[in-house]
Amino acid sequence: MKQYGFPLFYFIFLGFLYTSCSSNNSAGNPSLEGQLPETTPLGKISSFESEAELENYLKEEFATSALPRVAYDAFALPEVLLDTDRIDTEGLASVADNFSETNVQESGVDESDKVKTDGTYFYIAQRQSVKIAKVVSADTMKSIAEIRVEGQVDALYLHKNHLIVLYTPQSGEGIPWANDDRVIIATDALIGPAIVPVQSKRGVLIVDISDPTSPEQLKNIRFEGVSVSSRLLKDKLHLVMRFFPILPQIQLTYDGSKADYETLVEENKRLLDALTLEDLLPMYEEIDAEGNVIESGGLLSLEEFSRPFEPGGGSIVSIITFDLGKPTLPHSGLGLVADIHAIYASQKSLFLTATRWNLDVSPIDSAESEYDLRTKTVIHQFDLTTARVVPLASGSVWGRILNRYSLSEYKDILRIATITGFGVGPNATSRHQIFTLKTEGDQLKVIGKLENIAPGERLTAARFVGERGFLVTVIQIDPLFTIDLSDPTTPKIAGELSVPGFSTYIHPFGEDHLITMGMNGRQIQLSIFDVGDFENPALTHTTRIGNASEWSSSEALYQPKAFTFWETKQLLSIPATTAGNERERSAALYIYRLTKEGGFEFLGKIKTSKFLAWTRGIFVDKNVYAVQENGIFSAEVDDIQNTATLDF
Repeated sequence: MKQYGFPLFYFIFLGFLYTSCSSNNSAGNPSLEGQLPETTPLGKISSFESEAELENYLKEEFATSALPRVAYDAFALPEVLLDTDRIDTEGLASVADNFSETNVQESGVDESDKVKTDGTYFYIAQRQSVKIAKVVSADTMKSIAEIRVEGQVDALYLHKNHLIVLYTPQSGEGIPWANDDRVIIATDALIGPAIVPVQSKRGVLIVDISDPTSPEQLKNIRFEGVSVSSRLLKDKLHLVMRFFPILPQIQLTYDGSKADYETLVEENKRLLDALTLEDLLPMYEEIDAEGNVIESGGLLSLEEFSRPFEPGGGSIVSIITFDLGKPTLPHSGLGLVADIHAIYASQKSLFLTATRWNLDVSPIDSAESEYDLRTKTVIHQFDLTTARVVPLASGSVWGRILNRYSLSEYKDILRIATITGFGVGPNATSRHQIFTLKTEGDQLKVIGKLENIAPGERLTAARFVGERGFLVTVIQIDPLFTIDLSDPTTPKIAGELSVPGFSTYIHPFGEDHLITMGMNGRQIQLSIFDVGDFENPALTHTTRIGNASEWSSSEALYQPKAFTFWETKQLLSIPATTAGNERERSAALYIYRLTKEGGFEFLGKIKTSKFLAWTRGIFVDKNVYAVQENGIFSAEVDDIQNTATLDF
């Protein structure tokens, strides 16, 4: 059995995997006992002794990346261009005293978003600029400055007196690689094969906002590649990039036979031979305030490259770090020659993950090709507590993750929930597992596992909070599983509760409650669960958005940053769109006050523009603001019917 890391491939949408593969899988999925992949240590930070060795390694990875034709064709997708820092599929609530902040996965680990605030000034991403607005009260708002950006603004960070703008430079979207027009960039929410576009660029603009009325550029730097995601810890901004070079038209598929594969590899090597190392590596350039290039060069030096012991693809993954305490100093970098699909960060570690496919091909002349299509997730851990990011360990587990909420580090133990098999129903092979891993030397070793959870069902949400884990799976009803992780060597199911509908997002509410968001029929459903009795979780409150004759949808169903819960004041905002039988759509920010005893108290809704890509709710003192790229809609929390508007 050959294991394919695919430098050219990512994962497809989870739903596609379930629907496209379920009809071909009727056998049960055996226990994974004794079948765990061996861990694969990352190795030293410099694992290439010469530039020639690095060049040969990259060419070998590209030459051998072909798939059997039947597998490649099964995963064809139309062109979709997504990027995690652009759509920002990224939730703990704010801990600020007088205003809400970006909904993040881990406390103390900031994430980028379309809007940032310090409680007085709002920084709002527009298409090619950032608006700065001063907000005094619900009816006193003023636009005070604008930062022009040479490209598409993707997301923002706010750190002390610095605003960081992540953007896509003009002509930086990239183009499909010449040998294939099926292009899709993976995000945390995607799984399946896809090709990274070439000639892509991303930019980082650091602005001094000590005087918000007169912002001043400190640094503007552009990198070749696409953004996987980013995180901000203390003064360090870590940007994870993935670069794919322009290649000749190498072949990606073969007929399934060993002879055809060997012939293809030799031809690919011949086509790649003329490329130089410079052709295969990412570059960077720094731009001054007038738009002139003042510095350029290779993004990484030879000493900054590393590779997993087990080859994992020919992409260049770069971890670029900016010290925001000294923003004018050069960035630092670390390169990994491997394909990476998602990231997760705790306050101590950065984890890069990739899903790998094992394809066991039947003889070429068989009437119907059969595959043991089994996935494993490869995990690389990096230390974020040192002056520079350094590799710590690597490991792997069976299955594929749903999204980054499938991972959590707690007391130096990594917990990860994975999916194996495909399909939904009695004949499906889908199963779910939880693994616990501990760093031992340069390896992430599995120390515990819980297997065969919810056979034949579909995982829709996962969350780890302290020593507890929560999974939501669904066929027609919504089972919530509570997982006891107090002993990481023996994780176990503590309780289970089935309720109508399904959840796509789980948010902690105090120590013993959860808020979930999902769908019930055609409507958004919000729920509160009491998990104080961990063996007997209870659904205590629900509410829906929209009446019985309407359907409703929300960005927050797939984008946790649109879910704003200010636990200090127990206030919740959800942007939603509703439509009735006449199909007349309306959009609004729905505001609730939550209590564990009384549930959801609907305070009202602020009407917003219908067709914009994103909406964020922000609470400041006694006021609530619905922020979109074209303006701010505001009201007092206790008087939402009276709204004010600031148009941009």
